[in-house]
Amino acid sequence: MRDSEKQYPRQRVSQRRSTDMPYRDQWEAEIDVILPTLPENRLPTTTIGGVIGGLLAVLLTVVVTLMNAPLYQEAARLSDSMSYTTASTIFGLTCLTDFLALLICFFTGFLVAKRVVQRLQGFFAGILVGAITYIGNSVVLYIPGYPGHIAHAASTAPAINGLLAMLVFLLAYALIGGLIALWGASTATRKHPYYLAKAEQEEATTTAEA
Repeated sequence: MRDSEKQYPRQRVSQRRSTDMPYRDQWEAEIDVILPTLPENRLPTTTIGGVIGGLLAVLLTVVVTLMNAPLYQEAARLSDSMSYTTASTIFGLTCLTDFLALLICFFTGFLVAKRVVQRLQGFFAGILVGAITYIGNSVVLYIPGYPGHIAHAASTAPAINGLLAMLVFLLAYALIGGLIALWGASTATRKHPYYLAKAEQEEATTTAEA
């Protein structure tokens, strides 16, 4: 895996601007900044990273759930009459799996950005992680014998309302995953030459326009 701190082939970006200055003739300000080029095959790397991250998040959720299967079975049996301790434990496990999923989103964005540099690709990878996490965790609930199995979901709510609710949650998971991954990508490329050069270019442009 290529490290993001390596010097990639560079391209020259020039910008010229004419302006009037007091007591002087018109002059040209030239901004000459060298931008490292981005690695190739960014999309496949982003897609693979997002899919792996999403599957890992689903796998961790399934493992945690199966390790606590008796607890979930007791909660299903007691339903509304379950004890406060049982409800608190299940809530804690839910928070744990959600935290692990967010952690996976962060490191997916971090690792993808380390490889492809571009932060936006880290955001896209996080969207994949979030979407796959939601879809995977929803699908396993329909497996017979799985803790929390949904047997009569179709009869409890109209199909259209159920689909709309699933779509809203899917978009929410994807957006949250993308934002967390973007945070990881920004952390990974904070000192990368590509973004340092872009900051230098923006600063030079601002100075020339002042």
